[in-house]
Amino acid sequence: MDAVASTAQNAGLALTWPEFRLRCLDLARKIDFSPFDSIFAVPTSGVCVGVELSSFSGLPLVWEPTEKTLVVDDVCDSGRTFERWPNAPVRAALFDKGRAPRSVAPNYVGETVSGWVAFPWETTKKIESTVVRQLEFLGENPNREGLRETPERVRKS
Repeated sequence: MDAVASTAQNAGLALTWPEFRLRCLDLARKIDFSPFDSIFAVPTSGVCVGVELSSFSGLPLVWEPTEKTLVVDDVCDSGRTFERWPNAPVRAALFDKGRAPRSVAPNYVGETVSGWVAFPWETTKKIESTVVRQLEFLGENPNREGLRETPERVRKS
């Protein structure tokens, strides 16, 4: 897999799959799962964390959270992601940057970080495809002359 490890090592943390799983296990050990009947994994970034926590806890993953659902994400940065599910008052994040308002900060945190975290599923191909999608969203043709090399230029930057 073409990982973005070199970028992450310069700015933060680059995880392998075994390291990711161990960090999920560490987070699971901090959580009291008894009040919950399910886990909601924030699409798309929280899905891998949700799957791991579900396997450790035995709780099912659900499509919509309720008051008895634990909402999980990979990283809590500003807290805006958790704001989208106000009816699920308990949140867990594998990593927390400590910037979210108290009202949406995670109740359970695996680890506090300040820099970038590169997960094992993130690749340079994903970065390039994200740039292509952004160009298309703006109404541009990413294959036109002058834009064709933009995704690679963005990845290299």
